[in-house]
Amino acid sequence: MPKLTEDTKKKLLDSSFNYEFFNLRFSFYKMLETGTHTLTGDINDFQNTALVDFLVHMKIFYEFFYGNSNSKSKAHAGHYIKSWEDKQPPKDIEEWKDRINIFLSPLSYVRVTEEYKRYPIDFLYEHFRGLVIDFLKELPEEYEIIGLKRLLENLKEDEQKG
Repeated sequence: MPKLTEDTKKKLLDSSFNYEFFNLRFSFYKMLETGTHTLTGDINDFQNTALVDFLVHMKIFYEFFYGNSNSKSKAHAGHYIKSWEDKQPPKDIEEWKDRINIFLSPLSYVRVTEEYKRYPIDFLYEHFRGLVIDFLKELPEEYEIIGLKRLLENLKEDEQKG
């Protein structure tokens, strides 16, 4: 297990955090482009891939913001901002997390027996986009990195585009 140093935490923000949010954002816009976000029935392989990609990256941010802050191997928002250690997800996000876990487990009986329920992609993306914005705004100065500043600017631009 790696030693958790300030340098390690900075490296994670500069590389993995940026990368994961880029992928969440990219898959969200890919779903908007392909109409995946409005589907109510069967989805084709391309749409399924975009949805899985989005849900995987959303789950990564769920763990980062709401997971176990005592973990020594997984990054958590509370490792950077003390007041985020015990952040709890809203009830509706928690309910969707459970459905997402089932969806991402292809060998589950629930996945093949329940009728497809459309994922509120816009709602889920906006929730985690808002968390990332709040997190970046509250991030202590010692973690300010050019890539994160650009990410925050891009997210604010998205907000203005509506």
